[in-house]
Amino acid sequence: MIAVADLGSMVASSATAASFAEHADTAGLRELAWVMFGASILYLLLTVFDRSLGRVARI
Repeated sequence: MIAVADLGSMVASSATAASFAEHADTAGLRELAWVMFGASILYLLLTVFDRSLGRVARI
């Protein structure tokens, strides 16, 4: 079974390779930044709308 960290490493490596296909340049860096921005918005929305987080016991 693949660990979550391993899966994250593979996704990050794939996004970097897709952004810098032939050579590293500003356009590839901007594309990678948009991918990271989209992922952060997705994770933010998943966290905000996760109803199970309200059931966590408060200490």
